[in-house]
Amino acid sequence: MKVIDVAKPQEPAAYIEGTEWDRVTQDYIRQYKGILTAEQCRTIIAAADYGQWEEVTHNDTRVCDVAVITSRALDSILFGAFGGMLKLYAQDFWRAASMNTDNGYTVARYSPSDHCPIHHEPVGSGIRAMINLSECDGGELQFFGKEKVESSVGIGTIFPSSFMFPYEILPVTEGYRYYVSTNFK
Repeated sequence: MKVIDVAKPQEPAAYIEGTEWDRVTQDYIRQYKGILTAEQCRTIIAAADYGQWEEVTHNDTRVCDVAVITSRALDSILFGAFGGMLKLYAQDFWRAASMNTDNGYTVARYSPSDHCPIHHEPVGSGIRAMINLSECDGGELQFFGKEKVESSVGIGTIFPSSFMFPYEILPVTEGYRYYVSTNFK
């Protein structure tokens, strides 16, 4: 999978070490550093903390809490950030340019011991995009049951929604993990 620093687009994309085993699939997973600033991430977390959280479970086990972004100001920030990610992604994968409708923005909050088991997005979801909003211990995004991706604040991850891209959120050991996500169709 490639990691691209949007502040330094002239630098060649870096591959995460150890991902050479399946470049065909992994090449479709992209990360973009600096999609949101640390200040924007703090603003989104603060606003979401005043929202209506709903608990998400899987097989009667707690996964996390989620809140839908309803603020027009936050929607505008996220529309620009996710739109920028999709534009960069479409430069490498031209078919992504036709997926120009998102399904809104959802903030997820993982408390200590929360995690999301390995799964894939349902058929017809198009492209999945996520932006990491906070730092914590644990709580990494991992693909294929073994490939952790970078989880710095403000980094965006985008990939096809398909059974070929199973992912999970590993258990949070300390602190809270926040991220915001959307799907493009």
